[in-house]
Amino acid sequence: MQNNIFLNFFFILYNMKKKHFRFLSFISFLIGTFFLLNSKTGIVGAVIGVSNISSGFGSIFGIIFILISLSLLLIQNITSIDYLVEDIHEIIDEQKSKYKANPRFVRGLKEIEKSVDNDKENYYRISGKKEYGLRKNIAKRLKRRKQSLKRRERDFFQIPQHVKHDPETHETTIIDLPDNGLYEYIPMGGKKSKFVELKVIHYTDDKGKKGIEQDFKNKKNIFLQDTHFGAFFVSKPLPERLKLSKARQILGIGKQTFAGKKRPRIPKYELTTKVKVRKERVLVKNSYYNKESGGEITPNEYRKLKEEQKQKYFPVQKYAIAGGISNRDISGGIKARRYQHKDIDKETDKKRHKIEKWKKST
Repeated sequence: MQNNIFLNFFFILYNMKKKHFRFLSFISFLIGTFFLLNSKTGIVGAVIGVSNISSGFGSIFGIIFILISLSLLLIQNITSIDYLVEDIHEIIDEQKSKYKANPRFVRGLKEIEKSVDNDKENYYRISGKKEYGLRKNIAKRLKRRKQSLKRRERDFFQIPQHVKHDPETHETTIIDLPDNGLYEYIPMGGKKSKFVELKVIHYTDDKGKKGIEQDFKNKKNIFLQDTHFGAFFVSKPLPERLKLSKARQILGIGKQTFAGKKRPRIPKYELTTKVKVRKERVLVKNSYYNKESGGEITPNEYRKLKEEQKQKYFPVQKYAIAGGISNRDISGGIKARRYQHKDIDKETDKKRHKIEKWKKST
């Protein structure tokens, strides 16, 4: 019987929403405060019609209720990410209702909702101490996603960067923010001018390199736009001999289903070119990355570091260009160079081993 009572109690707790925890916590805190005040003024006895509550009992009950209040606040912030996902869904539902007349905005919300549910599913699928870091990353990303929804709502309509102009049909359509607003990009500042010329670097694999060079030669569109936005570049080459996993992490070219990037790329080649585009199409993101761990910090966080700590980081400026890059945007040619990442020796050894094995077999 007692076991059933406890099971029912925990089941009710598990199914309670965050706002219910807050309400109960608030009520418990008020009751606790009244009991503590009673120890001095007899206010509780006066309110409930009992005059013989001792100050000692008043203090004890007051402390118990305040502890219950704090416990409820802690329970709502348990390691489970259910409440965080619940908050995200509430924001998405609210925005869906508000912008139901704009199918492009709502389509992006559906993509975000899908990636949030996938993250939640993956979070609970992961087990073991070694995978703790993966769960931590998913939780961080979901917190970032919650913050980005408000930013996406603000920027999607107000900033003119997010347009794609078709020169043949002369149609201009709004497209989404970089990675559906998950990562914070800002409009390009500086002098007021219609066009800007940028030196940009794009990292790709063998297949991507051949395709881009062929399309450029045949005067076709190149650097096909990303699923949700446009083309992504960096302003300077990455440091040599980075671990392959870190290079992919920095460039955002891993398997990122949460941002619509289902196929990972290996940064084998560094393609450098100059582009001349309308300034309103360019968004910029400045970050600093740790040379060893690959961890990312913002410029504000970098400025707060001591000089010796700053030596461990290097700056990366990323460009997100709305609508992608076409042949006509390129001023000059495309220079390709093999990127010397840290795992390149292993890669070469694997190829050599395969060739030797094939020779022996023939």
